[in-house]
Amino acid sequence: MALETSSLLIVEDNPADMTLYLRLLEEVDHGFEHIECVSTIKAASDCLGSNSKHACCLLDFNLPDGSALNLLESFENNQKLAPCPIVIITGQEDTKNAVRLLKLGVQDYIVKDDLSPNTLIRTIQNAVQTWKLTKQLEQLALYDSLTGLTNRGLFLEKLEQTFNESVRYKHCFGLIMLDLDRFKSINDIYGHEAGDYVLSVVGKKLENFIRKTDTAGRLGGDEFAILLPETDEDSSRLVAEKLLASLTVDIVYRNSVIPITASIGLTVYPSLADDSKKLMRQADVALYRAKAKGRAQYVTYNENEKRLEDERELLKDALPMALAEGKLQVAFQPIFSAHDNKQVVAIEALTRWQHYDKWINPIETINLVMELGLDIEFHDWLLKQSFTKFKEFQLTQPALQLCLNLPANVCHNPKFSELVIKLTSQYQVAPNSVILEVTETHLMTYPEKAKECLLRLVEAKFQVAIDDFGTGYSSMEYIADLPCNILKIDKKFFLELEQNQRNAKIIEAICGLAHGLDMRVIAEGIENQMLCQSALELECDYLQGFHLGYPAIPSGNWETFLLESAKGPYI
Repeated sequence: MALETSSLLIVEDNPADMTLYLRLLEEVDHGFEHIECVSTIKAASDCLGSNSKHACCLLDFNLPDGSALNLLESFENNQKLAPCPIVIITGQEDTKNAVRLLKLGVQDYIVKDDLSPNTLIRTIQNAVQTWKLTKQLEQLALYDSLTGLTNRGLFLEKLEQTFNESVRYKHCFGLIMLDLDRFKSINDIYGHEAGDYVLSVVGKKLENFIRKTDTAGRLGGDEFAILLPETDEDSSRLVAEKLLASLTVDIVYRNSVIPITASIGLTVYPSLADDSKKLMRQADVALYRAKAKGRAQYVTYNENEKRLEDERELLKDALPMALAEGKLQVAFQPIFSAHDNKQVVAIEALTRWQHYDKWINPIETINLVMELGLDIEFHDWLLKQSFTKFKEFQLTQPALQLCLNLPANVCHNPKFSELVIKLTSQYQVAPNSVILEVTETHLMTYPEKAKECLLRLVEAKFQVAIDDFGTGYSSMEYIADLPCNILKIDKKFFLELEQNQRNAKIIEAICGLAHGLDMRVIAEGIENQMLCQSALELECDYLQGFHLGYPAIPSGNWETFLLESAKGPYI
């Protein structure tokens, strides 16, 4: 294996040991053009500064001015990562310290008595490779792979930071939300590949459009956002106007000319919002109004848009009654075996609410539930409804499993674990047939509380799946430390697989990690036969997506449900 950078750092205070390492490295083709040797923690810290070009660091555990733990803890305390993979060399096996070192980011460690040329170079090569994979996943966790813009998580972090700074220093700033008009028709007419190409072009346009101090992000699908620090309302309006013009273009894809326009929602701080979430909501309301007014225009949040928020308040008033009167429904989407995509192994329960003649967005429904503090009441209803139909399906499908989604605050509520254990007993549902899904970003909101709750559920024989894996922190360390059985790869990796070949390597790495930890992998976003085959080749275990089955509210037995799911359209 060839190493991309030419420098190896060795930190060792014993001259005899240093000579030994150099001699061992001379006996193999190590690939380093330069080897730098230092003997103290301070010197190592200086060498591993922000401008470090080292490919790897061999670090003796005990040094005159401290231990390896001191160096690694200094990185942690300063909220920095070591700039290269670190391999510890120690005089004796120490399991306790080894675990601590691995948690601090060390890639591997070697006991001096076990040293040989092949062991040394193999450990270095494996450390470098693991480091590269981890960096790829970290990059994926922060930036959208299709457009290269910041992803939703990172954008929201920057928004919160800008909001706090603006409050403190009394600065203005603008927030733009936009999405492409009738983007679904582009996918329908020209295909998803063309749709992805349009998104990538739009991403590049936004990147070239903004100032260095601005931030552009892809929030999901065809929805984008731009953060304009230290920009007042007049200047923000001017930006919105110019942006609207730049996104009214024809995009050439192969032999097709695809016309695009965008709708834009704008809000400017200071406004009626007293936190970043409300500001985001204001921009979203303004965007909705722009679309409602005919698209291809921008709307600035004002009193008129506030009326739309009042409509949301009406939904909040209506939801408790809808829940009490059984007006919410449960749809199920089948999950298939990757090795036999006609075999259904599980169904995922999904909430649906029709308020008068309008289907309310499921995410909006859950958000309202959380805001109203109806967590337990809602999940009491959801579990009872899901278990009732699940037990009926199990009469003919005894091996069937049930997936249930858990919002963050439910996972952190100890009453939830009590509720789900009680109801599985009441409905005579085997806990090991129930898969509880929680997103990795939700897990990391309050990781210790979440871990406690999940441990209780795992001890009660429930299965736990990490949903949307790859969109949050994507840390190998915390995944290994959590009581989970399944990784559910975020669907964007498959939906963008044809356009981004790196995704295949990422999926393969995630599957390898999961299987190494005795976990199974569910592939979401399977929308065509090619993705079915790709998921199988990449060693995913289960498949879920519209190509195989849509969410459906069952009106009869198992066979009827499968027919309803197959024909769609999903609700």
